[in-house]
Amino acid sequence: MRLPDPHPRLLKDLLEGEKFYPIYNVHPRWPIDIDYDVSDYGETWFAGLPRGQMWDSASWYEMPKQPRPIPEIIEETTKTWWPKYEHKGVPRGEPTIQVDFIRWETWCGGWFDHWTHDIGLDDQQVLHSFSRFVMRMEELNQREVKIVNGYRQEAYCLMGAEDRHRWFGRIKGKGDNDQTDPPCRCPCCKKRGIVNIGH
Repeated sequence: MRLPDPHPRLLKDLLEGEKFYPIYNVHPRWPIDIDYDVSDYGETWFAGLPRGQMWDSASWYEMPKQPRPIPEIIEETTKTWWPKYEHKGVPRGEPTIQVDFIRWETWCGGWFDHWTHDIGLDDQQVLHSFSRFVMRMEELNQREVKIVNGYRQEAYCLMGAEDRHRWFGRIKGKGDNDQTDPPCRCPCCKKRGIVNIGH
């Protein structure tokens, strides 16, 4: 499958030497047995399942350096992620894994953090790159905002990254005073070949 071209705003916004990558959303879901009242849950939690079961799921973003075939990502998730997750012991059926290409970008979102591949940019260049990424996502949210059940639903959740004062590098201990300046270049990040900014 040929991926769509990058958004012109991204191409215009790149720093010298900066690279963009394909972002995929990986979304496994599987049925679990339940023995409690969930009558106030929405229909999507039960669609296609017999009484006494509901859907459970997970979701995350991946940003490989090169485009990957979606069947390959599904196979890898089934073989590597699912067996590790399955050990939690909740009775469940086999997963159905959906993978979608989202967009080309420079940063990938996690849980209250973002990361990118370390391509040799210095700290100030990394922070500048991340600032530009945040602005692009804010523009995306302005363009593609939806109102669902009376609530504003943005296309991309920045999880606080829009607040510059929240950015940090590594958490050394407990509390906000034990955070290093961004970005994080700890041994774990170096091993993965990334730089990370928490928020």
